[in-house]
Amino acid sequence: MERSSNYRLLKIREILFQQTDDQNEMGISELVDKLRELMPERQLDHRTIKKDLETLDDMDFEVVTNKGKFGKNYYSHQTRLFETYQLRLMVDAILSAKFITTKEKKLLIEKLKQLTSKQIARTLPEPVLFSQSANIDYELVK
Repeated sequence: MERSSNYRLLKIREILFQQTDDQNEMGISELVDKLRELMPERQLDHRTIKKDLETLDDMDFEVVTNKGKFGKNYYSHQTRLFETYQLRLMVDAILSAKFITTKEKKLLIEKLKQLTSKQIARTLPEPVLFSQSANIDYELVK
């Protein structure tokens, strides 16, 4: 099935959201390589990708452009719903809540990690096993 340019635009948005932030940027060639992994049947042109980045920026998906060495442009999406410290606060609250089961803790933390880039998500704490005595009661109440 032939996919439209809208699909390409959405994939560019997804790549920028998941893999870039204020510390991690991506050049056009890296972006094209990522797109080729997702859409091997399509021919991708650097100029088209640049126009897609401009379109995303025009549609309020902020694409930050920085100049690197030798004038190479690097692109990133840095706007997030939550700051990193806010995500950490929420993860800490989830981990310290004794009435939430371990399974639900893992699920909630994975959902929170989807609100930021993969690099920042790796820095967030992982679920640690606490005493499960209170969690058993919560399952009955739920």
